[in-house]
Amino acid sequence: MSRVRGTQALIAEGSRRPREAVKFARAGQEHAVTVESRVRLAAMEARASARLGDTEAVLAALTRAEQARDDGPDAEDDLGQLGGLLTFPVAKQLYYAGGAYSLLGRHEQAKSSSLAAIELYETGPLDQRSYGDEALARVDLADAHLAAGEIAGASEALVPVLALPPAQRIRQIHDRLGRVGTALAVPRYAQSRDGRALAGELTAFAEHAPPRPPVVSGP
Repeated sequence: MSRVRGTQALIAEGSRRPREAVKFARAGQEHAVTVESRVRLAAMEARASARLGDTEAVLAALTRAEQARDDGPDAEDDLGQLGGLLTFPVAKQLYYAGGAYSLLGRHEQAKSSSLAAIELYETGPLDQRSYGDEALARVDLADAHLAAGEIAGASEALVPVLALPPAQRIRQIHDRLGRVGTALAVPRYAQSRDGRALAGELTAFAEHAPPRPPVVSGP
């Protein structure tokens, strides 16, 4: 049941229904018995709550995720043992935290979490690596750099993202890069050569955006 609720939470968040995503993630935690399922659902709740601007709920959910990880293994998850997308490693937990902090505008915390996630993805087991999550963590890192006035750091963070082949340029990356584009539109960057150059790269990247799926309305 916890995995079903987690899937429902992901679908709701992807359909821009964060309130439903929070509801499903919280419901799933009532049935979660493994460490990774508790961490996964708490991380989902944190990111969906961040989309609602609910700072208190975000911090509580992130704390819950950390505590669940610290508790250590307590039950086996047959599906999780298959690996890949069915696991929720520490790198993914940090990526979710970075995304939540970024949505809240807590850029230093977003930078710290995103950097840690990227490092783990780069050095961890191949079966735990996700090019999509790693790319999104880099976008969150770039956003944090721009908030701090660090255009060079933002450009550096985005180099691997902008080099992705068109087939790997998933919608979530395009959506997240839209926030970076908005940050680059302020006079501070729009009037600078480096800012205009990076904005041009984002425009070129956007030419390969996949079609947007229809938004599913809530019940």
